[in-house]
Amino acid sequence: MTDSPNPPAQLGGQAIGRPEALAKASGPGIALMAVGGIGLFWNVINILWNLFATGAIAMGNSGDGMGIALLSGGVGIAFAVLASVFNLVMVFGGLKMKNLESHGLAMAAAIVAILPCSACCLIGIPVGIWAITVLTNQDVKAQFR
Repeated sequence: MTDSPNPPAQLGGQAIGRPEALAKASGPGIALMAVGGIGLFWNVINILWNLFATGAIAMGNSGDGMGIALLSGGVGIAFAVLASVFNLVMVFGGLKMKNLESHGLAMAAAIVAILPCSACCLIGIPVGIWAITVLTNQDVKAQFR
């Protein structure tokens, strides 16, 4: 074995080094960043919508639109801010995964991507599962700093 800080992992008798692990983690890392970025963009639009258009929508709704009125205004802004925090975790965790820097943050980003709390949850679920599959691979996990 070498004295390098990231020794190659063993897979079926073959050594898997850092370049191979980077190649495996790059795809799901980029996908996590993309899903988080799309969700963040959507949440900024949602916050602006709630700030500027909520009053007109809420006043125009009677009993049939209570769900829209309930999730607008301050409550809608609070949900959008919370979802924005989750999306930022996905963006930064995806970046860390792509660079093999923080296994914990990358795993948190993958788990957050699976949660159905954003407009991108249909895209986030398979991306999160893909990321978790790669992150639990012992060869990839061994190459994180």
